[in-house]
Amino acid sequence: MGESRNIWGISGNELLKKVSSGVTICIPAYNEGENLGRLIKFISSQKSIFDITKEIIVDISGSSDNSRAVLDSLHETYEKIRVVDVGVRDGLINSVQRLILNSKTEIVVRCDADIIIESCTLDKLISEFSQSDVGIVGPRVVSLSDGSSLVERIHEVLYEIHHMVCLSHPKTTNLQVFRNDGNLKLPPGTQVEDIVLQDLVVSKGYRVKYVPDAMIYVLPPSTMKEYVRQRARNIENNLWYKHYTGVPSPTQNPRTIIKSTLRSLKRKSRHFSIYSLIEFLIIELGLTIYVRSRDAIFGSPKYEPWEHVRGTKPRGFYAPKEDK
Repeated sequence: MGESRNIWGISGNELLKKVSSGVTICIPAYNEGENLGRLIKFISSQKSIFDITKEIIVDISGSSDNSRAVLDSLHETYEKIRVVDVGVRDGLINSVQRLILNSKTEIVVRCDADIIIESCTLDKLISEFSQSDVGIVGPRVVSLSDGSSLVERIHEVLYEIHHMVCLSHPKTTNLQVFRNDGNLKLPPGTQVEDIVLQDLVVSKGYRVKYVPDAMIYVLPPSTMKEYVRQRARNIENNLWYKHYTGVPSPTQNPRTIIKSTLRSLKRKSRHFSIYSLIEFLIIELGLTIYVRSRDAIFGSPKYEPWEHVRGTKPRGFYAPKEDK
């Protein structure tokens, strides 16, 4: 395993001084066998992070693919891997809760299995915990897109606006690093585990930190139909969050979204303006009206685990290089 390029020059020993108990990396992964190998090999190549990692815990509950075989094979090389499997798929919120309960360190990294993490991102995020009032941190999320289709361009717009929102209203999502005091109880019946987890940490007197120069990449859905379905379920769960807390999620607050969109428009081209209108006016506003109207007529749907929305395949020039 080679040394990772580290633009900060941070060693495992220096990071360990900032987080004395080390870190636990938690990955909820339903049918993610094709991604788990890439992600864990990448984490292990980041020497400063791997040196202070006590365990990599992966919850594959209910998976019917080759996830178990992939992890068993990886365990021969990386003994820090531990698998959690209760035999049935019972939703992301329950998976994340199990992972938190199984973590034995104060600092926990929770990350989706299908993201691509840029080199030094984990170093930058974990280093923020040298500030005693920081409780949870997150990176900038960037669409892994070359803009070759309508859905990819709209996906780019979505995450550019998300970035602008986070600059003024920090929100952690696909990758979260947080303090775990052993008493983080996530409420059942929701799939907005990211914002609920963030709120729980903040309720203990800590603050949220957004680190825009730490980046991860996410894949756009492969079709517009899948994109609309993905956004509909996201809006549905954010409306649940507003009902549950009385406060809208930052990425569902109309005033915040409009201000962030206008700031993005000043930085981008005329084409970006067109796709912003498609994303915000047609998709976001239209789906919000639809979900509200449906729930008003038929009542809120009962909680069920999400179906997978498959993204396009990663493009090699974006992906972090793995050790040969």
